Amino acid sequence: MNRMKKFPKVSGKKIILHFLIPYIILMLITHSISLFTSYKTLDVMKREAVTKNIEGLNQTKDILEQRLKEVDLFINQLLNTPRIQNYQSVVNPYEGKSTYHTIELLEELYDYREFNNFIYDYYLYYHKSDLVITANTTYKMPSFYSEMYGYKEIDVKEWRSFLMGSFHHKKVIPSQVMNVKNQTRSMMTYVYSLGMPFSSHGAIVILINNDEIGNMFGKQGNSDDGWAYIAEENGKILTSLSWSDEEIVTFDIPENQQQGMIKERIHSKDMIVTYTKSNYNNWVYVTVQPTSTVMNSVNNTRNTTLISLILSLIIGVVIAVYLANRNSRPLTLIIRKLMVRTDTEMIRSKDAYGLIEGTILHLSNNNHELEKRIKEHIPILRLTFFDHLLKGDFTSEQDMEKLLNHTGISIAGDYYCVAIFHLK
Repeated sequence: MNRMKKFPKVSGKKIILHFLIPYIILMLITHSISLFTSYKTLDVMKREAVTKNIEGLNQTKDILEQRLKEVDLFINQLLNTPRIQNYQSVVNPYEGKSTYHTIELLEELYDYREFNNFIYDYYLYYHKSDLVITANTTYKMPSFYSEMYGYKEIDVKEWRSFLMGSFHHKKVIPSQVMNVKNQTRSMMTYVYSLGMPFSSHGAIVILINNDEIGNMFGKQGNSDDGWAYIAEENGKILTSLSWSDEEIVTFDIPENQQQGMIKERIHSKDMIVTYTKSNYNNWVYVTVQPTSTVMNSVNNTRNTTLISLILSLIIGVVIAVYLANRNSRPLTLIIRKLMVRTDTEMIRSKDAYGLIEGTILHLSNNNHELEKRIKEHIPILRLTFFDHLLKGDFTSEQDMEKLLNHTGISIAGDYYCVAIFHLK
């Protein structure tokens, strides 16, 4: 009974994988390098986005500081005006010489009416006469407070008491809602006392529209979320604005850092808090924005990079499979022919190249074995040759030469000599 031949288990899939795996490894290496490079690039872009955000906030701070310096210059000019200081002693502004002093003061204030468009308006209050003087006219404090500029949360007595209760130098009242000529506006107020701390009987009040400050911040990014505020060194908010209806949340700013960025989770959103401090008045400028807004360009670049890497990986796999299949096809055909035409029973390699190597070695061994056997039978082949030659069995020289090639006999020459011995 013949034993069935066991062929090596070398399938076409294994051959394809043999070519495919190096392509995949090479592709993974190149994509890993690209991914690492992209990660570093995005990290640099994140730092640049934060730096750009801080620079924008510093620009807002510098502009506002410049305007505030102009306000201080304006105040100093008023404080250094003799008529303004001397009018503190007037009790009855519309009697006798006081009337002329009042008219002269109005004329002088008129020249300052458009000194700075950052200032919404200003007025002087004199306690002895309970008079308010603007660039255009005069009022008694009660009528002025009710008709022109009056806080909703503070009555006229409280406001008068505040102005005269202590000496004020660059006193800033946080933004509050005011009744401004029958309209409602949010105003930040500067108060400067006239005279000396021990003999002050008046004050300069500067009104700054909160909208002007908000315009300096501008709308951050393309998002409607977030807010901004300016606070004193102790954390007290001076003015704020919101780009949405969310509640404004304040933060403890590090004391040892002039500017920086903090990541916070607020209202179930990831937010970036950017801050910078002023050396001019120690105010702290803060903006709070969604991380997605600050990192908008970074997120777009990251998404584009990720999509590109995925697409290139898919295309690379398809190309790798195609190349592996095309390059493995000749080898697969060779293996199939070897398995069909060659005795591969003794070759136990599961690798295609191992099978080819084993087959070649097997054929080489068979060839050597055949040559050895032929050499052992050369004497018999020679006798057979001479037997056929004497009997005339060769029909042509070609038949004779075929047998001569295996006997090692050469009969090449121009002449031949034949000797026949008959032995008994």
